[in-house]
Amino acid sequence: MPAVTRFCAALALAGAALFCWGLLTHTYSDNAAAYELLTNDCDPMGRIAPHWHERIAALRTMRWPLMDCGGGLMLLAATLAGLARWNMVQAGRWCVTPSKRGHFFVFGIVGLGLGWFGEVEAIGQLLERHMVPTCADSPGIPLTGITAVFLLFLLVGLVAGLLLMRGFAPLPLPLFAWDRTRPARSLVITLGLAPVFALFFLTFAEALPSESFLAVPGYALLLYIVEATRSALVAKQSIGASASLADVAGEPQVS
Repeated sequence: MPAVTRFCAALALAGAALFCWGLLTHTYSDNAAAYELLTNDCDPMGRIAPHWHERIAALRTMRWPLMDCGGGLMLLAATLAGLARWNMVQAGRWCVTPSKRGHFFVFGIVGLGLGWFGEVEAIGQLLERHMVPTCADSPGIPLTGITAVFLLFLLVGLVAGLLLMRGFAPLPLPLFAWDRTRPARSLVITLGLAPVFALFFLTFAEALPSESFLAVPGYALLLYIVEATRSALVAKQSIGASASLADVAGEPQVS
């Protein structure tokens, strides 16, 4: 798989360059002014100093975004390379859906777990980088909210997965399958899953250059599962249909 290997290597090199660039960049444009704000972030009554967030943000450089984006790109490269390798071992090709239905659940649960871990670690990063004042609310509040959201996604994903799998074609399939014999059906299925894909993609895009960069591998796996689900549904042949999977994908089915 030379093409995907070269792409992942380029992605990793770009990430390493950004990370090193950030590492060599000062945290604040004016250390004295930043120190003054950090030591006087709250008044004696435990209230945040007026306009503290805006004032400290104006002093921050691109150090953290560069390091976060670089780390995220390196993690993304490792995730794509590992996924491609897994598919090569399982199906003989790298750009395919999971070869077994159970793998959809495994990848989904792992993706949600990694996403949850990255978002939880982001809270610690915010505190360590002094992105929030010392008198801010307890980190337990956002931690509880994040955990509740991911548990909800887990429950909905398990139920939706069990229902949608009833309409899957035999696996594995090309990852970007499209039934040319029934384009209207393919379009309806694609549009039906588009909001879910868009949600995970936007979350992925927001996490990449932020303190949540450790969640990037998880969101990448979730995007892969959503697209794999779409392909498996698009390629499903109705009873008595004469179209082959070659018609569906434009190429022979992977076996």
